[in-house]
Amino acid sequence: MKRGISAIALLTLVVFAAACATTPADPAVRGTITSLEGSSMVVTPTGGGQPVTVNLGFGTQVYWASGVEASGTSVLTTGQAVQVWTKGDVATRVVLAQ
Repeated sequence: MKRGISAIALLTLVVFAAACATTPADPAVRGTITSLEGSSMVVTPTGGGQPVTVNLGFGTQVYWASGVEASGTSVLTTGQAVQVWTKGDVATRVVLAQ
């Protein structure tokens, strides 16, 4: 019984560590949404730089600044400050700044 519980705990720890290792700690871009068209958005980086076009995929997760998950990409509007994590050119996570 104890071995079974220990094995499950160890497996959970390994899976959690692997998930953390594959998620980048820093967002790919921080800035303001300047355009939303269909399934893509343009983010102008904070502090200047070239605008970045990011596709919004089916699996894109959107979070409020408090960490609560929003109800999908429909809450995104132009002028919002965001932090965007990407995989290629597709947003995997968008956090709305305060």
